[in-house]
Amino acid sequence: TFIKETRRRGYALRCRQHIYDGRTDSVAVPIRAGTRVLGAIGFVGIASAITGQELADRHLTSLMAARDKIEADVQTLKI
Repeated sequence: TFIKETRRRGYALRCRQHIYDGRTDSVAVPIRAGTRVLGAIGFVGIASAITGQELADRHLTSLMAARDKIEADVQTLKI
């Protein structure tokens, strides 16, 4: 299923075939504190210009680095 595949990959792809209007695609990674998911960060692109997979290919490394920084900063907070 979509959720199982997303968990296996460690990031989410939203592609035009999965959304109602088909105008955008996106890639996102979760921000976690331990086992809790606090949120997500991602990139959105115009589907006619870039696919979700292309967004992942170009930006996933940067997204994961930003996520890692945020998660490290969150560890210093008392939440």
